[in-house]
Amino acid sequence: SIRRSNLDGSDTTNVASNRGSPQGVALDLVNRKIYWTDQNPGAIGSANLDDPPAPTDIITSTLNTPTGIAVDSVGEKIYWTDWALHKIESADLDGSNRQDFLANTNTNNASGLALDLVNRKIYWVSWTVETGTRLQRADLDGDGSDAEDVTPAGATQLWGIAVDAERGKIYWVEQNGTTFSNQVPGDVGSANLDGSNPRVLLRGLMFPKYVALGVW
Repeated sequence: SIRRSNLDGSDTTNVASNRGSPQGVALDLVNRKIYWTDQNPGAIGSANLDDPPAPTDIITSTLNTPTGIAVDSVGEKIYWTDWALHKIESADLDGSNRQDFLANTNTNNASGLALDLVNRKIYWVSWTVETGTRLQRADLDGDGSDAEDVTPAGATQLWGIAVDAERGKIYWVEQNGTTFSNQVPGDVGSANLDGSNPRVLLRGLMFPKYVALGVW
């Protein structure tokens, strides 16, 4: 299920029930919508932030393991990664006009995804046996051909990411080899947007996957 509450944890309510395996969540505060990825079955869903939520699956075909998701309210687009299909896709906010944004070796096992709407950049996490984990970015209004590696030094298993464009920072969770059977503590870290000046902010988390920012 997808649920919501006040910041103090009170007034918890269901936004979307009977979802198989929800993963990434993204908010569109301009249009008052919430979007999510669901890996079982593969789907992209949305609902109203205000009552009634009226949840619906806006994309249900040719998805395998949709993972990270982000919203460009200005450009009226959603973007998501698909871990098993090794690509980043985009669509209009209602799920129409779907197209590949990037699908090549730069998006192998793509997971975390975040947008920098100030500088019009898209950031994502990918992984291969040969390269290990990588944090990359490209122009949001381009075709992805300008992808560059901004992986922070020492990163080994990045997953969820979030961007604070105003302060020039990117945040991530790192699983450090954590699995359900191998509980190695994970971290929360940050760096400049180009990957420089990395530091660990929080240690000792079990199986962290996603991170979000509240910026005032």
